[in-house]
Amino acid sequence: MKQVLTVLLCLLLFGGCAYTETGSIYYISGLGFSNIENGIALYIQYINDSGAPEVLSGRGETPQNALDNLKSKLAKTPSFSHCSIIALEPNMTTIQIKTALELCSQLNVSLSTKVLATGSVSELFGLEEGNTTQNLIKQNAAYFGFGGHTALFEIQTAIMVNEGKFALPFISIEENTPQVLGLCYFGEGGV
Repeated sequence: MKQVLTVLLCLLLFGGCAYTETGSIYYISGLGFSNIENGIALYIQYINDSGAPEVLSGRGETPQNALDNLKSKLAKTPSFSHCSIIALEPNMTTIQIKTALELCSQLNVSLSTKVLATGSVSELFGLEEGNTTQNLIKQNAAYFGFGGHTALFEIQTAIMVNEGKFALPFISIEENTPQVLGLCYFGEGGV
């Protein structure tokens, strides 16, 4: 027993502890992707030090490149475990969407995170009230329910099983108010 305690103490003393202070993290509440010339634009909505949502974007040839470029703009480490929305613009191809969703999985974004389509990710994430989109999702359960294939896991499955054809709830921003207009259908070549 003494040997086990000695080994544990040595590990703690010489190995240290992996601990991240809460104040040194940005909590990401939303991820958005858009097709741009020569690559992908990645948007993040995060909670700043005053508790208000802020939006940043990065560009790159791949979603990973865009994330790397975006991280250089952040003063703190991003944490994606609180991400509740993944927004895709309809101009994305199925291959781009698949690559973007794979990145979300690598970042440990929850498989229950809601996935939606919108005409402008920056407008959606730039809304003054951070919870308006969440309230909209709750009110439109028919579009965002399990049958709507809107969770990250369900979209990834739909892309594989349905040969890249699937539908997402489409959110439009009118006068700073989000509205569900119906479904946006994606296929092999985009919308």
